[in-house]
Amino acid sequence: MTLLLSQVRDQARRRPAGYFGEVVGSGVVVGDRLVLSDAAARRLFQKYNPNGEGGMPDSLKEPTLVGMLEDFVAATKIWAAAGFPVCTKAQIEARVGSCNNCDKWDAKARLGLGLCSACGCTLIKRWLATEKCPLGKWSV
Repeated sequence: MTLLLSQVRDQARRRPAGYFGEVVGSGVVVGDRLVLSDAAARRLFQKYNPNGEGGMPDSLKEPTLVGMLEDFVAATKIWAAAGFPVCTKAQIEARVGSCNNCDKWDAKARLGLGLCSACGCTLIKRWLATEKCPLGKWSV
């Protein structure tokens, strides 16, 4: 999902303190635009629209193939900009434990790479130090 930064600033005027920083920090700024993964946009929508005001956009309801590809590209840009950091063994083990105990995780999907039905990620995401679980089960 791509948003104009001016739109995010306008929304920030009607939202709690810290909104702008959290939204911008959840994506990648490219010129005058903010690129958010579907998972990040979904998480922010749910946090700031707890009653579903206006309805969640259909594109954010569940991960689509195009959405997963966009998320992958956005995550790769963030990871590259940070210098390609990977998690420590302890961090990976903690993330694996969280995912394995989550009802959204299907370890057998995608030829054993697994699939999270909340964001569409595979086990590869757990290695990237710049990534976090959209359900808040593990963070950067």
